[in-house]
Amino acid sequence: MKWSSKEIEIIKKYNDKDELLKLLPNRSWDSIRKFRYKIVPDNIKPCVKWSDSELSIIEKNYESMCREELIQLLPSRNWTSIKLKSNKINIIRSNDFYRKSNMNILMEDKVESLYWIGFILADGHISNSERIKINLSIKDIEHLQKFVDYVKCSDIIIKDKMCYTSLQNKDICIKLCDKFNIKNNKTYEPMELNNYSFNKELLFSLIIGFIDGDGCINKVYKRQDCNLRIHLHSSWLDNLIFIENFIYDYFSIEKKKTYSHISNDGYSLLTISDNDIITKLKKECIRLKLPIMSRKWDRIDENRVSRNILFNNIKEDIINLYKSGLPPLEIISKLNLKKGVVYKHIRNYNNNI
Repeated sequence: MKWSSKEIEIIKKYNDKDELLKLLPNRSWDSIRKFRYKIVPDNIKPCVKWSDSELSIIEKNYESMCREELIQLLPSRNWTSIKLKSNKINIIRSNDFYRKSNMNILMEDKVESLYWIGFILADGHISNSERIKINLSIKDIEHLQKFVDYVKCSDIIIKDKMCYTSLQNKDICIKLCDKFNIKNNKTYEPMELNNYSFNKELLFSLIIGFIDGDGCINKVYKRQDCNLRIHLHSSWLDNLIFIENFIYDYFSIEKKKTYSHISNDGYSLLTISDNDIITKLKKECIRLKLPIMSRKWDRIDENRVSRNILFNNIKEDIINLYKSGLPPLEIISKLNLKKGVVYKHIRNYNNNI
């Protein structure tokens, strides 16, 4: 389409890209730019020549510096132009270029390594079996720093209200995906926890990492007790059942029913409300020195004795004294309890004999 005299005047008068696109709605920026260069060549450069200082930055840093830092050093260039120029002058980045990290440690059968694998399974992303990325809210930057320190990676990128880090090493990522049966679309194609053959402490660590990534720990309404809740895509139901069975077996606690189920919203849901189990989980995390997320686990007072435990302890004391021959009134006086509490437990004991 031929350029009108009015369009030509607009092109000569205005320099800003947004203004030109607004005033010339029927033209693309590429056609405007090319025509503008023909009619006002002295004011426009088809491309900005790379300076010696910019080339020096590429030569020194392209092979080893992360993308975000490199863009900061070259603010007038985008990532595509940086890559094209670097390739043109024969500077290539290796697979594990921009993080001097120790991704190999994630392959080791250590409790902390398994914790971070669990966290990645829940809250991380593995792209094309070659890059691991963890993206968290800025409020969890302290936790992300623990991961960065563990894998000896120097970079946390902060953007808006988010913070993230990523590691790239194709060989290690492929091995991790094979070892843990991780698929790129893990939301809909989850791994199968019951196929893992790790010892109890390693598997416990992986599950805790998973809880930190995708679980919630909150106070019970109007109580100091806490509950644990995991809410995931329906494809994860079998894994949630495995997690609850494993936790109960780990602490040798009898489980009366299966708590994992498909909720009304169509997602799989596991809720554990037994405060005794919640406190045992935290105590074991502390014993194993797992890098648990403080924001969640600080809600649990692992030294607090729950109401249920106190109730059961009192019940046991009453029955033991009653079986020893002590009359109810003396039990009331000795334990400093209400009359109704003592008689209730004695009556239930006698009914079950």
